[in-house]
Amino acid sequence: KDPKGGCFCRARVHDLSSYAPICKSCGLVLCSVNLPHFACPHCTAPLLSAPAREALILRLQDQIGAARAREEADRLHAKEEARRAAGAFPPLA
Repeated sequence: KDPKGGCFCRARVHDLSSYAPICKSCGLVLCSVNLPHFACPHCTAPLLSAPAREALILRLQDQIGAARAREEADRLHAKEEARRAAGAFPPLA
């Protein structure tokens, strides 16, 4: 259960949850404040089943890996641009 009590705005104040947009037990529309690893703030039913939770974890790990790879590529690109701007010779292949 969410220690803060969850949110009952029904996605009117906050964005709709992209992980669990609706409680499958009671039908409460959930906003992004209601995290998927907590229970529904209304009926206290789990928002995700065990297989859905595992699939979500794998999807998030893939997104984190892709974001890290993008950040590393951007960092290397910025380093190369700084080297070019300073007038350094490009490395030979």
